[in-house]
Amino acid sequence: MRDRIEEAVEAFRAGVNDYSVRAVARAATDLARFGNEYIQREEPWALVDDDPARARQVIRDCVQIAKATLVLFGPVAPGRCATVWTRLHEDGSLADATVADALEPPAREFDEPAEPFEQVAEETVEELNARLDERVAAQNETDEAPASLEPLTTDRVSIDEFQGLDLRVGRVLEAAGIDGADDLARLVVDIGLEERQVVAGIKRLHDLDALPGTRVVLAANVEKAELFGVESDGMVLAAGDDADLLTTHDDAEPGERVR
Repeated sequence: MRDRIEEAVEAFRAGVNDYSVRAVARAATDLARFGNEYIQREEPWALVDDDPARARQVIRDCVQIAKATLVLFGPVAPGRCATVWTRLHEDGSLADATVADALEPPAREFDEPAEPFEQVAEETVEELNARLDERVAAQNETDEAPASLEPLTTDRVSIDEFQGLDLRVGRVLEAAGIDGADDLARLVVDIGLEERQVVAGIKRLHDLDALPGTRVVLAANVEKAELFGVESDGMVLAAGDDADLLTTHDDAEPGERVR
């Protein structure tokens, strides 16, 4: 029993050191779950007549677990835990307790316990579930059709037309703003077979100094264009209003074709 409580204390300490309220709460609730399983398994109520000493030990173990759980869960639910702490006839305030108190023996006697939480009425549960269902349905409708997305085009292209696009993996070598252009940047992109100069409207949307080394997808057979006196030989693909650059996540090398 002591080993299990010490394990919970270590998990609690780890949660505190990681600034994780969830981990702190999990350490306490896992210990409480262990206590529930323990009392159900040992059934002290069935031992009272045949083995009263064993029944007393099981009850004491359960009170010890309850005390340790209060110490660990106190930072999460201080009010309720403090109430139960007092009912266990523990000395001092729970707020002053330390993790070492989780392993201190509990009081040998205390008043008949009372439930610290009131049972929620069935009608209230049904009402809350209905509200939750409404919110989930409303959220699903929002997720299905975001107002900011452009509608899908009804025009279709053939496989041959799509394969006519020469899309290549590239690696940005240079990135700099174009003088006189608010939005345009000049990129030099390595596409394996050669280096391409490309003009992209990302000047105010990306940290250009951080772009060299970034993998991108470049349409290599787009017609050349000249913007603000700079020739653009290709098009870097991007998504959304913030020009999120399309990239690769594994080991595709510059020049490999995107299909």
